Amino acid sequence: MSLLTTPQRPTTLLSRTSTSKSHTLQNSKSTTLDVVTPALNISLLLATTLRSILYTLSIIALFQITYTVQYTKLIIQTIFLYTGYLTKITFNYARYAGDNGWKRTESLRRKLFFEFMVFILGCGNGILLIVLWPGWILVGGVVAWAWLMG
Repeated sequence: MSLLTTPQRPTTLLSRTSTSKSHTLQNSKSTTLDVVTPALNISLLLATTLRSILYTLSIIALFQITYTVQYTKLIIQTIFLYTGYLTKITFNYARYAGDNGWKRTESLRRKLFFEFMVFILGCGNGILLIVLWPGWILVGGVVAWAWLMG
């Protein structure tokens, strides 16, 4: 975990450089480096502190993302298994209901078929021919044309 800790004195290099330069320039009381050194020291300390904070936050974010992805995968797998199970149960119940319903309505279907055949073969033949005659399309077109022209 040495990456997450800040150095003890990140500004000692700048301090040493500024003091050695100031000793070499004995005539000048303040040089540019002596004026800028405190600001550079503070900014370097701030940069190293921010770097360590960002490293820590990115490692925490990495752990949280990994945790979220793993549990999302687990939840998706669980939902998939339950969906398959419920689909199987629903299909079995629907098949059972369809089989029983088809068997129980057999007598009703026979009676309805008999009534339909009596209607077709009896007096209903003429009525069905009039209602279902395909020539009504042609007759309807002629009537519509006459109505629009007249």
